[in-house]
Amino acid sequence: MGDLLARRRELVSARAELLDRPDAAPPGVPGHVVASWRRSIAGGVDPATIANRFHPDLDTGSRLVRCARPVMEQLAEQVAGIGVCVALTDDRARLLVRLDTDAVIARSADVNAFAAGFGYADGAVGTNGVGTVLESGRPVHIVGAEHFVEQLHDYACAGAPVRDPSTGRVEAVLDLSCRAEHSSPLLLSLVRSAAARISDACCTTATPPSRPCSTPTPAPSPAPGGRCSPSGAARCWRTPRCRRCSTRTTTPRSPTTPGSCCCAAPASTTGWSCRRGRGRGCAARSYRRAGRSPAWWRW
Repeated sequence: MGDLLARRRELVSARAELLDRPDAAPPGVPGHVVASWRRSIAGGVDPATIANRFHPDLDTGSRLVRCARPVMEQLAEQVAGIGVCVALTDDRARLLVRLDTDAVIARSADVNAFAAGFGYADGAVGTNGVGTVLESGRPVHIVGAEHFVEQLHDYACAGAPVRDPSTGRVEAVLDLSCRAEHSSPLLLSLVRSAAARISDACCTTATPPSRPCSTPTPAPSPAPGGRCSPSGAARCWRTPRCRRCSTRTTTPRSPTTPGSCCCAAPASTTGWSCRRGRGRGCAARSYRRAGRSPAWWRW
């Protein structure tokens, strides 16, 4: 406890020096904390009180929240021995959901407006485990007086970004917050691991982009006694040469139109009927009428 109080006095003195001289380089303060303090000063953040605002238009039932909730519940069970808040924010540092391991930490979080719908961006609340993660793009552990706002000096928070695996873009922040005396470097390891699991869960449950189907469309059923072409038009498949024009058929057959053979010969020309369409002039029927049944005839 003595070391914690001494560290707190050291950080308060360093912050006061930076408030007096923004170009100062306070010793013993992590670089990402000093950078966040400077952003807070430049943004006009009041170091005496929290001045964040409520955002009523958040989607608290999004796929991100659904994927994150099981991981958050598991994380809350892992740290259930101490009072901890497990919070998920969007990419604008606005809280989407918060889980608490006991009522004491829940009341403290509510007092500090660390609740669903409220923003915790660096430019609004100063250095913290949510906004500073979004600014730096990496996991951070903010303990005690490393927070810029004095109202948060009694707390510690560890936050890690949740990234889109395909683009690397930060889509959310997972945060663990507790009393400063309960803080441990283990919190940062836990939250980093949990954020990675949320990212994986969002990836595996994402709807794959639509793409052209590689499976060919089944051909329509052939007409009775006949076959269908790949294009769907009914044809006498592999018809022998026509007795009238000596050419093979390349035109669609109609099962109801007389004379719809390879050369659309009139019914009186050949006197034969097509087996599949009852059209006149089909050489296939001629073969059958003459008693010749070629091997390809398998309709």
